[in-house]
Amino acid sequence: MKRSLWCIVILSIFLFLSVAPSQALVGLGFGLRGGTVSVDDPNTEKSLTGVTMLGAHLRVGTLPILDLEASAEYARKKYDFSFPVPGVGEQSAEATYHLVSLNGTAKYNFSIVAVPIKPYLGGGLGIHFMASTVDLPELQTTVPIDSDFDESKAGIHGLAGLALSFPLFPLEIFAEGRRTLIFTEDETTSENAFYAGLTLKMP
Repeated sequence: MKRSLWCIVILSIFLFLSVAPSQALVGLGFGLRGGTVSVDDPNTEKSLTGVTMLGAHLRVGTLPILDLEASAEYARKKYDFSFPVPGVGEQSAEATYHLVSLNGTAKYNFSIVAVPIKPYLGGGLGIHFMASTVDLPELQTTVPIDSDFDESKAGIHGLAGLALSFPLFPLEIFAEGRRTLIFTEDETTSENAFYAGLTLKMP
C-alpha cells in the first residue's frame, strides 16, 4: 500500500513536469498563501488547532476549466501539554510541531457568466514532513514520547474554493478549504486547512 502511494506521487510529479512545459505559459501564475491548519501531532497524540501556515504555489492552466498547481507550505505551533507517567503522575512539557507539505493538485473550475467569482473543486497528492520536539522533564522512568520526532509520509487531499479576478487585472484573490489524509505509521492522520492568498497571473 505505502509503496503504491509513493509510486503514484512520483508518477503525478512526473506528469505535472511533463505537461507544464508543453503548455508554454498558458495560464501560468504564481503566488502566496496563508491561513490556519488543524492537525494531530503523532508524537504527543494531541489535536492542534489554529496552527499558522504560510506557503507559495505555482499554477499552470492546461485547459480553460482545469488548472494544475504545485504548492509548498510550512506550518508551526508551540504548545504546552500534560501526560501521565506511571508511578509519578501528571507531568507537563512544552512541544513544538512543524509540518512541511509539498502538494500537487488538479482544480476543476466552474464558470459563471458575467460574474468575476469562480468556484472550483480539486484534489491531489502530497508528501508531508512532520517533526515534533518536546522539552521533557528529567524523569527516572521511560515515557512514551520522543524528545525529537520526525517522519515523512504520503497523503491525499480534496479541496473547494472561490477565486475572484477581473479582466486586465493581473492579481487573483482566492480562498480555499482543504481536507488532507496523511498515512502515518499507526493510523491515518487528518488535517483541515483554511487559507487565502494571491496569484499573479502571467500574460
